[in-house]
Amino acid sequence: MALIKCPECKKEDVSSYADVCPNCGFPIKDYNIKTKSEDNLKSNTTFYLNNYELAPMKFDNGLLDGVSGIHDFAGTPHNYRVVEEKIYIDIFGNEHLYIMTPDYILDCRSKLNGEIIDKNSLSGSFSHPTLFSSPEMGTDYYTFFPDGRYTDIRNKNSYSGLYLQHEDLVVVFVRDKPKCYIIHNNEIYEDAYIAPHRIEKVKELYKEIRELAETKLDSKVVKCPYCQSTNVKKISSLKRSASFSFLGFASSKVGKQWHCNSCNSDF
Repeated sequence: MALIKCPECKKEDVSSYADVCPNCGFPIKDYNIKTKSEDNLKSNTTFYLNNYELAPMKFDNGLLDGVSGIHDFAGTPHNYRVVEEKIYIDIFGNEHLYIMTPDYILDCRSKLNGEIIDKNSLSGSFSHPTLFSSPEMGTDYYTFFPDGRYTDIRNKNSYSGLYLQHEDLVVVFVRDKPKCYIIHNNEIYEDAYIAPHRIEKVKELYKEIRELAETKLDSKVVKCPYCQSTNVKKISSLKRSASFSFLGFASSKVGKQWHCNSCNSDF
């Protein structure tokens, strides 16, 4: 048995097997587990961009405090350094600030203007100066409606889609692609890197919102020609291929794009 220092009261007579400090009651075992987990995360070299591809982004020396190294952004190298939970990445001669959380690396430039009243039920309008464009392009706008609809205006072009929220992840489906936003301290960030242990949840949400978009977005303008129902679903290319492989030209799905859930017809 070794004796360790309590991080709270600083006394050095605490057993390394203790659940709590006998002097002040500090939960030392839970603290050490959390610290070890965070250190393991910061030693990781690969995170994932929050776009539809979830492209891997590498930090060659990890993200422990005080390190510096090369950040590989989609094949382009950038110098970076870590100082007290903050990452400074040199992008074409300018250092850009990113903040670290246990689950994400957040691009401070992408924080949207606007207040989140209830982080568990996102709705409202947000804005941000248009990035990577000439100043006259002005401001981008983002609106999350209570019924799950989403709209944005970028570079003065308007787009509409859907969104889903799971805890601090907000996944939108717009311009035929999914992307996730991150909520942190009641603020929403458009650009972020995702830690490996959160990727599976993001993939699940991407799959869910793609399926939702197939019915909610497409069925608004498509009716079954046989029964006029709008309860239709797009036939995936995988299902059409499988049906053709099995039945050939006898397949009912040859040349068909939609399936009616009301009368069971394909058209």
